[in-house]
Amino acid sequence: MNPSKNITDDALALILQLQRNPDVLPPYNDDLMKKCIAHINTLYTENFKDVTELRSGSSGEEAQRTETVRARHSCIDFIKRCCCAYINNRMERIKLLRWRHGGMLPAAIKANLCEAEVEWLNEYNSMLAEFQGSIGENGVNLLTNLKPPKSLFMEVRAMEDYGEFETTDGTVVLLQKNSVVRVSIRRAFVENKCNKATNHIPQRSADLLLARHTLLDGGPIAVTMIGRDSDLRRRRKSSTESTQSQSRDGRKSRGRRGRQIPVWMQFILTILVAFGAFFAIVFFSPSDYVCKTYELRQRPSLEGPLAVNDILTKAEYLLENQIQGPESLLVENDTIYTGTQDGIIVEIYKGEIRSDIRLKDGPCGSYELEPVCGRPLGIRRLNAEELVVMDAYLGIYTVNFNKGTFKQIFDPKVEVGGAPLKFLNDVDVVNEDLIIFTDSSSRWPRRDFLKILMEGIPSGRVFSLVPSSGKIEILMENLYFTNGIQLFPDKQSFLVAETTMARIKRFWISGPKKGTTEIFADNLPGLPDNIRLSTDGTFWVGMASVRHHQQLSLVDFLAKKTATRKFLLKLIPDSYWNVLYSKLRSRHAMIIELDTNGKIVSCAHDVNGAVMMDDISQVSDDGKYLYMGSFHASFIAKLPKHLMRSTI
Repeated sequence: MNPSKNITDDALALILQLQRNPDVLPPYNDDLMKKCIAHINTLYTENFKDVTELRSGSSGEEAQRTETVRARHSCIDFIKRCCCAYINNRMERIKLLRWRHGGMLPAAIKANLCEAEVEWLNEYNSMLAEFQGSIGENGVNLLTNLKPPKSLFMEVRAMEDYGEFETTDGTVVLLQKNSVVRVSIRRAFVENKCNKATNHIPQRSADLLLARHTLLDGGPIAVTMIGRDSDLRRRRKSSTESTQSQSRDGRKSRGRRGRQIPVWMQFILTILVAFGAFFAIVFFSPSDYVCKTYELRQRPSLEGPLAVNDILTKAEYLLENQIQGPESLLVENDTIYTGTQDGIIVEIYKGEIRSDIRLKDGPCGSYELEPVCGRPLGIRRLNAEELVVMDAYLGIYTVNFNKGTFKQIFDPKVEVGGAPLKFLNDVDVVNEDLIIFTDSSSRWPRRDFLKILMEGIPSGRVFSLVPSSGKIEILMENLYFTNGIQLFPDKQSFLVAETTMARIKRFWISGPKKGTTEIFADNLPGLPDNIRLSTDGTFWVGMASVRHHQQLSLVDFLAKKTATRKFLLKLIPDSYWNVLYSKLRSRHAMIIELDTNGKIVSCAHDVNGAVMMDDISQVSDDGKYLYMGSFHASFIAKLPKHLMRSTI
């Protein structure tokens, strides 16, 4: 094994040579490289011989010979790694020197390169020159002085026979006495060489004495030396071609100086640049918005049970301009309970407001004060005396109109499952000590509901709450804008609306399928809001917005355009979203009726929004009439129920 140590010494010497000269490029050690190659071949030949004998079984001491083969192979591997490291390190140093000195390395450095390294450097220079010359219409050398030069081009005359001269890009030209070439050159380099030229005349081996005159200035300037370390890019032309080019370039230059941009065009360009800069700042500015793609099926056509009609135009108004934003309705005989935009829970008897309860005092009804005043949404009967009311901000309350009292039974400031409850929405009652409710988002409150749609993040959840103990449990999560909730008549399962996805899911809370989920109704003709059980055992669904094949739907259009959604979120101020929504929303109003299998059995329209509000948040019925609410309407709509049966 001792001989192997001497075999690897040459390879190790290559590495040590580089380590002893970390800042320079030492001469290529051709002798050591040849020795290393010879060692590799020798070791390989010996291994091949031993392996052949081991396979034939003609030799003894197999264990020792096998160990020797392994040792030789390790030596081969070591020598190869050293040689590769040596070559790679030299290549890196050559590239560094090329960027430091330009395409013409000093002669002392170039002498240390082997023939293969010189060839590689020439190819590297050519590739760099080609790349730099390809930037822009006429090519831009990225390494030149960026100060505006006095002269863009010059003619250079050789004052003596020089022979072959190598430029930056590796091109070799023949320079003879009095020969003229047209070149572009760095101003700083030329001025530096001019200063040196006044002091001495260099030897031919170091520099080439040249004289130049500029094309733009039109006469001889000074004696200039261009050495082997210059950064020169030339175009070889005859003196005749240079003269013609001089005249042509002069005319173009004077033409460019003579043209003036009209004032109106300057104004337009200024506006465009300002807008471009503004939009760029908005687009690339940091934000907390996280937009994700979501996928919706092709919008349904309005045919069959969805066929267009004018049923909703036959509705009448209750409490017109006396109530604002009655989103959720609880209808009991001649009495209706609802919550309003200004944070009030009202009791309506025979079409007149009989009493009201305010959870928070003060001036309410504005975007800014909504989180303080609260926004009552889902409302249900808890027991004979009390209602249960969901306030989007303040929590869950029991309300007793007979006594004029209310009590908080759940505070949304408590995080559940590591996430906050930002938008309490709808509620239903399993029994007096078990309720289920939805939280539309863990990211955005009710007043910013459009951001939930724009982000497309499934942060909605469904909870169960035991009021007596305060125990809360997550039943469903990762839902897209959780909205209305409605128990099946047997109370073993419930329906929940996923507004963003235009669908309704079903979840079992008891029975054989407890804990399972299925899609109850998919690809709806609108974005579902609240769901309510009809007196016939079917389900009414109000559409917050319609989506069908004959009309553009922004929710569908922006589903995969995350960059657009994020840009709009950053561009539009928070308080303007609701205003923008009211201006851009469709006027088409729609409600649908689903059977217990999720099939659409009837539908009512007001295509132009002539009578009905376009975003119907809930439909309830008392057997004779349908009552419809909306989060922004100034009335409650009342429609004879028998009109719906005409569509079946």
